Amino acid sequence: MINVLNGNYSEEDGTQLVAMLQALSTANRFSLSLQFLDKSERSACSQLLQRLHDTFVSHTDEASQQTVSVVNSLISIYSV
Repeated sequence: MINVLNGNYSEEDGTQLVAMLQALSTANRFSLSLQFLDKSERSACSQLLQRLHDTFVSHTDEASQQTVSVVNSLISIYSV
């Protein structure tokens, strides 16, 4: 799923992607699922989160800055 999201990334979908990744992180056994990611999946996850960060960090409005904070926490949660 991460590979598909990263491969089809669009800035217009950024807010929805953040919400989706945030929801995934609350799923049962999420940390176990992370342990089974291979190197390319980890790389795709890292790229996706970095793209999301870069999309919102350049905006100065309050909502974008809050989204940057959420993305930063997702980077930590996803351990990438």
